Amino acid sequence: MLFDTESRLYYKQYDLEYDVRGNGDSVHKADRMKLDLFFDPFRRAAEQTELEVAVEMQRRSLQSILDAGGSVDDDESIKKNYNWYEVSYDKKDRKLLSFSLDEKKIENVKKTSGFFGYITLGLDYTAPQTLDAYSLRDEQEKYFCQMKTQMGFDRQRNWSEEGKTGRLLILFVGLIISSYVRHIWKTTGLKKQFASTQDILDEMRSIRCIEHNGRAKFITPFVGAQKISARPSALTSLKVAELNTNPERSPRNDADALQRQRPSNLIVNYTKIC
Repeated sequence: MLFDTESRLYYKQYDLEYDVRGNGDSVHKADRMKLDLFFDPFRRAAEQTELEVAVEMQRRSLQSILDAGGSVDDDESIKKNYNWYEVSYDKKDRKLLSFSLDEKKIENVKKTSGFFGYITLGLDYTAPQTLDAYSLRDEQEKYFCQMKTQMGFDRQRNWSEEGKTGRLLILFVGLIISSYVRHIWKTTGLKKQFASTQDILDEMRSIRCIEHNGRAKFITPFVGAQKISARPSALTSLKVAELNTNPERSPRNDADALQRQRPSNLIVNYTKIC
């Protein structure tokens, strides 16, 4: 394999022969179909480290269940939580009997770790040129999926160019905040408390920061899992939804009490009430 100094990746390009058969005896050959194979040694090291961590954590969990004579969950949960092991259990009471490492599966993963590739058709790109042109394609598709699902922008209902531009601006800002929330969720203990970033946003949606003219700002108290999400070591940005304008809930005027209630590095968007 050759080495690219800019991307610091090893690469090799292969010409692929692919025939498309039509009706009868007609055969069409694919136009300049190529496979660009890349190898990233840093990615390989990171993937294999994560693999070893996952294998060891699953082993400890299964061993503790076996020592305690406990039972395992349904088959779907076993495949999800103990995917690197073959688990045997009693079908009557689902008591764990034994477990063993899936050596073949791990061997296949280790062989392919660090490798990735692109298949091009009808292009005369070299492998580095293909990487430069399409390296962000997968990331872009994931962002599109995030916009259409988590952020609810699957349809753009607009009646003017100005309205479309405004919605796209809001979507762009929201995507930045959503991506930051996802980064915090993945790099802190929040991942153990919440299944997804959507669960975090749903939990924090009821929090309000209200401001009246001439009065101190008021943040509604945190309850339940909201206390976990708003810790200084965890999430630092909250999504505030609709405004609470209930006149029976007057804001506190005690600025000191407000300061004690607010986390030290909490950033909250608020709407000013005139």
